[in-house]
Amino acid sequence: MAARPPSVAPGRPALETLTIANHTGAAINEPWEAVIDDDGQGFAGQVRLAYDEWVGSAAKGHWQALSGYNAGNLTVNGIGVNATDTVKLRIRLVAYTAKAGSGTVPIQVVNFDGITTGNLNRMLTVHRAA
Repeated sequence: MAARPPSVAPGRPALETLTIANHTGAAINEPWEAVIDDDGQGFAGQVRLAYDEWVGSAAKGHWQALSGYNAGNLTVNGIGVNATDTVKLRIRLVAYTAKAGSGTVPIQVVNFDGITTGNLNRMLTVHRAA
């Protein structure tokens, strides 16, 4: 059974856990960032999303708003050879003025060195109503 694509609606954020793995054979020294295109398929600026990253331990952490280009810079700053890191994202719907009842936007995590993660490079469904 295929996994359901992530979705977001008013009062119902999308929660995503991703693992970044470096199998390039060299250390990556640039920061990682979440890239989520609010325009997506047919939205043309009619959807606004907010992005947060879980910072700290599971027991003593908090959601921190991302800022920077597009969704924003993650706390993962580079990654060693054959190393992995896990990031938790929360995507919230802030505004929806599109006529369609739902649509999709691409979400991915990239590095300034041009590397994209494999497990978070998919579509997010955005719904006008919960």
